[in-house]
Amino acid sequence: LIMYTVKQMGLPYGLAVTASHNPAIYNGIKIFTAGGQDANQGITERIEEACAKLDPGEIKSIPYAQARASGLIREGYPFNAYIDSVLQMVDVEQIKRAGLRIAVDPMYGVGLGSLRTVLLTCRCDVDVLHEQHDTLFGGRMPAPSADALRLLSNYVIENRCNIGIAMDGDADRLGVIDEHGQYLPANTLLVLLYYYFLQYRNLQGPCVRNNSTTHLLDRVAQSFG
Repeated sequence: LIMYTVKQMGLPYGLAVTASHNPAIYNGIKIFTAGGQDANQGITERIEEACAKLDPGEIKSIPYAQARASGLIREGYPFNAYIDSVLQMVDVEQIKRAGLRIAVDPMYGVGLGSLRTVLLTCRCDVDVLHEQHDTLFGGRMPAPSADALRLLSNYVIENRCNIGIAMDGDADRLGVIDEHGQYLPANTLLVLLYYYFLQYRNLQGPCVRNNSTTHLLDRVAQSFG
């Protein structure tokens, strides 16, 4: 959502205060740059150097309400525009016809609102685990690993869900459980997505991957010429 907003509003930077998939005590800042990209190492190093030169005693503060009243801070609510942008990229009518039941585990994090809104708009039945927002993530690491998603896996099997979807604390990592309760690793998801784009969306072109990503992508690319 922040990446989308930075891009749509033409902003030079965006910030998220988050521990990501780590324990809450690791809370820090994620920085995004123009176009909605992750800040590269050069930018983060420059920011760190600037912070190191600061004298804490010279840093001024102002009450939030006062800053907002004076125009230093402007509040915006891009949620609906973001949801619309997501819905434009998927086949909503096809998903509606599928009549899916989906179990979602946001792991006490912030991702539930967006995902549930998209799924309900597509007429899916949505069951939610760990729905309440907890800044301590229930005392666990909010990382959607196979071990962490055993409860979701059991829920999918027992309630005959079509799929289970989990997100980490700030919703930029995905964990997926198939209809048989099996955990799908990220590399498996990448292969499925690439195959889907080629086979069903008729998209063409090479696939670019990094060194830590499965070579099975190479084989899929080769099989499609």
